[in-house]
Amino acid sequence: MSYESPALAQDILSAVSPVDRERLLHLPLAPHLRVLLFEEMLDRYSDSMEIQPYLLLGLADQISSLGSVSVALEFYFKAQNILAEMGTIDKVLNRRVEKLATEVNKQTAEKLAKSRLLPYHQKWRPTREYKFPTNLPHLPLGSQEVLERWREMTAVEFTGAYLRKLAIETNHIEGVFLLTDSARFLFFNGSELLYLIMSVFCLVGARPSHARD
Repeated sequence: MSYESPALAQDILSAVSPVDRERLLHLPLAPHLRVLLFEEMLDRYSDSMEIQPYLLLGLADQISSLGSVSVALEFYFKAQNILAEMGTIDKVLNRRVEKLATEVNKQTAEKLAKSRLLPYHQKWRPTREYKFPTNLPHLPLGSQEVLERWREMTAVEFTGAYLRKLAIETNHIEGVFLLTDSARFLFFNGSELLYLIMSVFCLVGARPSHARD
């Protein structure tokens, strides 16, 4: 799309290095790589007010092409604000932003109205049945560490301890029994003895006011 302001034309790329100019003139084919490129350029030239509107619009256009118009709007707004600070008004950009904002507001209102008519429900699945997101195009930093930690936590011994903890906490919250300070210490240290005691209370239907040490 062609805009009125010179700050949004390709000539503004003279403000970047020759290497970056070449990269911006010959964008990657994959949309997500284009997004990454504009994000990289925005970070690299964060101190250059002159080039910021062009890069922000480039990023917004790519995000919009991926279907995330509501996210793209934030970058369009930022570009508008910077242009306003520079004393520039681009009518083409303003009309585009106004049109997209109207579409997003309409879609949001429709989804909100629809959500009020239909009860929300989702079939419950244990967390461990979900696949760890290892096939995303760009995994966040530290994802490998989280994956390793997740594998450690989903070991058999952890699952058993967690289920015992959950059972005791549930009965405690519902008032089936209360825990003394000593019992709390045993509980949070994973005592098998405390688990057996609480299991007996549940099986016989006893409802003591306090669990004895």
